[in-house]
Amino acid sequence: MLDYLRVLFFTSFGLSLILNSISIYLFFQSKGKETSNAYHYMVFFQFIFGLTYSTVSVLLKMQVLIIHGYLVFIVEYPYFMNFNFEFYRILIFIVSSFIYGNISIVTFVLIYRYFYACSIFFLSKILFLKGLCLALLLPMLVSFNLWNAFDIDTPTTIAYNFDLPIKDGFVFATIQDRSLATSYVCFTLYFIHIPFSSWKLYILLIGYIIYIILNYVIVIFVFKKYMAYFKSHLSVMSANSIRMNKDFIKILAYQAFLPLILSGGPVILTITTILLELPIRHVGTYAIVSLTFSSSINPLLFIVFYLTIKRFMRKTNVIDLNSKSAGARIH
Repeated sequence: MLDYLRVLFFTSFGLSLILNSISIYLFFQSKGKETSNAYHYMVFFQFIFGLTYSTVSVLLKMQVLIIHGYLVFIVEYPYFMNFNFEFYRILIFIVSSFIYGNISIVTFVLIYRYFYACSIFFLSKILFLKGLCLALLLPMLVSFNLWNAFDIDTPTTIAYNFDLPIKDGFVFATIQDRSLATSYVCFTLYFIHIPFSSWKLYILLIGYIIYIILNYVIVIFVFKKYMAYFKSHLSVMSANSIRMNKDFIKILAYQAFLPLILSGGPVILTITTILLELPIRHVGTYAIVSLTFSSSINPLLFIVFYLTIKRFMRKTNVIDLNSKSAGARIH
């Protein structure tokens, strides 16, 4: 693996570990003795999922290369592991499910926040479990298309035959076990491919596009509903509450759209590169690195949200968190 990519993966892991841990602490501080509901559970799960996802991404670092008509996935794994094609196909399925699960978790947190702030539904544990199952099932369906698209009959030396740069860390070819040894003694690379000529690749890309668009549409719709709710209660809000809500809606916009842009943008760029067959070899890897940092964006924005409301409450003596303030109920 490229040295700077290795640094980025570990940096992402470190940031995610610190920020998600702080967010979990602040989450319990802000919630206090209030009875937990589906929104609380979903926010808490988001932080746990972020920690798990960043750990998986650093333990099973994955690259995606575009090499002469092939989409090549490279999994870095400890040297003592030596499994077959099916094992690594499942491994990539798991990593992919975590990557895209992070997108749907953000979407469901926004949905449940709207339900909570507007008191639309009784947010029971059952509702949380239903939302959680759906949030995890959708990326697993998309990742199943990836699992199904890999071709075991593709020559195992595609990357090596097409002159993958030695300076990138690839040193010795071990054709027999479909792997290349790296300059790092304790790790080996496993190559698995999808040819551009395969119809399964395009089913995979269509699935990704639908998934990304679906999340964007839901987020935009819910955000507009949130704005409409805020405007409908302007007449019963104090000047302080109105000012507070305007500030919080700005932060909410970042929480809603920034993770999706950070996650969806690189995926769309990768898909465009594949469809146009542009010679950008590492675009898929850059997309994965960008996706790993999304697990740090979510808790960072939560921390900013928490500190903003605390600072505002100290300045204005706003203490009624059960008021008709869309931004007040932030737990």
